[in-house]
Amino acid sequence: WFMFDEEIVALGADINATGDAEVITVVENHKISGDAYIDGNKIAAYESGKKETASWAAIEGIGGYYFPKRNHLNYKKVFNTNDYFEIWISHGNAPVAETYEYVLLPAKSKEETQAYAANPAIEIISNTKNIQAVRHVVQDISGYIFWEIGVCEDIEVYNPMAIMLRKYESKICLAFSDPTHNQRKIEFRIRGQYKIEDQ
Repeated sequence: WFMFDEEIVALGADINATGDAEVITVVENHKISGDAYIDGNKIAAYESGKKETASWAAIEGIGGYYFPKRNHLNYKKVFNTNDYFEIWISHGNAPVAETYEYVLLPAKSKEETQAYAANPAIEIISNTKNIQAVRHVVQDISGYIFWEIGVCEDIEVYNPMAIMLRKYESKICLAFSDPTHNQRKIEFRIRGQYKIEDQ
């Protein structure tokens, strides 16, 4: 997950499986007290189905979801002791190199989610088994996860690592880490000429 001020970007890549069981990514499974919508269509009680090329979903009082790839969404509104709304992406049986990508929009209303889907602030740079990266185009913040040595845009890394980069008019702000906690050092290169202000 990549977390920004008002968005959480969820990426998944290299989803593989064998066998006859369906493989799914659960987007939401939540107790609800308000209405639920997919692309503006209100979901009725006990309704279930599949929405082709869905762009967004919203649950009153909880928030919204934006789907950059316009996913085929499965959904179900059920009642046990409370109302529950479920959304999931199906990767089918025995998927090979499947992916998913969606953006959580906490606390956004139906109207705000619809407006966001029409003018999203998130750009998916890469979503592969080697590199996952996103950019917030309004804040000009980019997040990169390098699962192995590689190059993405202006960044070349020589170890697995995570990098967050924010561009300003005359400088960049950089944060990096080794999420594995197993490497004695990490090395990377950023194209351009920069002077270190703080270290």
